[in-house]
Amino acid sequence: MTSSRTLPHLNFLKATLSELFGTFDIIASQHMFPYIRQVAIHLRNAITAKSPESQLVIYNWQYVHCLDFFSTMLGQLVVAKNDSPLHALVFPVTQIILGTINLDPSSQYFPLRFYLTDSLLRLSQETGVQVDFAQTLLQPLDSPLLTTAHPKKKSEKAVLIDFNVTLKVSSSDLPGSAARIYRDQVASRLESSLTQYFNLYTLNPAFPELATPSVSAIREWIEKNGDNCGSKVRRSLTGLVDKLEEHARWVEEKRKGMEFSAENFQSNRPIPDTEGGPLREWMKSHI
Repeated sequence: MTSSRTLPHLNFLKATLSELFGTFDIIASQHMFPYIRQVAIHLRNAITAKSPESQLVIYNWQYVHCLDFFSTMLGQLVVAKNDSPLHALVFPVTQIILGTINLDPSSQYFPLRFYLTDSLLRLSQETGVQVDFAQTLLQPLDSPLLTTAHPKKKSEKAVLIDFNVTLKVSSSDLPGSAARIYRDQVASRLESSLTQYFNLYTLNPAFPELATPSVSAIREWIEKNGDNCGSKVRRSLTGLVDKLEEHARWVEEKRKGMEFSAENFQSNRPIPDTEGGPLREWMKSHI
């Protein structure tokens, strides 16, 4: 069982086991591969069967904690040893996490989506491996939860959902005024996830090319759904794209005279700057 009381203990176990595997990374790689293969098989079966029973094999805390542990372990060990055999496991783990997120895009499973999004962000940040999942982060914008107007009157029964210990919200949180509270929480997590994602590349000269598709998509979404999404959602997303555009202009100015490639993203030499630009300054007060 995962709760606010047990979660710190579970995270401690993940960190401790990661350190243990780090002592013998060759053995760890051989030991972990069968487990990663097994969770991949479970995911493949769920995608093939497309049944509620097969989905429950994936959408449970045991499976999610397993993926989060892989992310924690690889994040700690791959960055410490560039020649580690564990580096070969980063790609399959990334693909399994993305496949799990996309298995059910319904709004009831948004907490699970954001939990695994945090795992991906950690994995990318710690290992330095580029994981292009901006479009996956934007998928909740297509949900009726964010595109449909909800009653303004607060429900007495509606409470804030703790995304850290929740995988699936109750159906009672989706209709009526309870959905408004849940929607605002989802929008806040979405803003946070997008900000952390783009923060990984704030000093990359190709940042404007990376951010432009997402900025355009969000601008178009706001124009189409701004009247229904609520003022909180509209303000948070508008503030985010404004800051992304400001940071893109900052990068364009800084990269003048630099050689870079928008296609070979990871080979670019970082912009030499100790401040990190407008986006990181904005993050200090928002994340």
